[in-house]
Amino acid sequence: MQHDYQNALKIYQELNTTTPDNPHYLYNLGETLFTLGKYNEALQIFGKVKDLPNSIPQAHLRLTACLEALGEKNEAKEYLNMLTKAEAPDWFKTNVQKELARLNGPVKKA
Repeated sequence: MQHDYQNALKIYQELNTTTPDNPHYLYNLGETLFTLGKYNEALQIFGKVKDLPNSIPQAHLRLTACLEALGEKNEAKEYLNMLTKAEAPDWFKTNVQKELARLNGPVKKA
């Protein structure tokens, strides 16, 4: 199955124009931008999604993926550390911890 991300980008951009505060359309726009390697643009979109009233929690994790892709690994870790202190469902905190562990790399034994 072939994916047409350029066409998807056009569709999500159009949807964002007509319904700019729809978190699902915005999230998918961010995912499409990320897949196309447009990390700065995706970062801005995920930042907007996470601040919407009906936010999609995964937007926080995708935001950190953008930071990492942009070479901002320490900033991504700081953001994830902040998320560990936030009030959130257990499934989300588990994913945050897994992502932090991945970014920190394997624990070196003494």
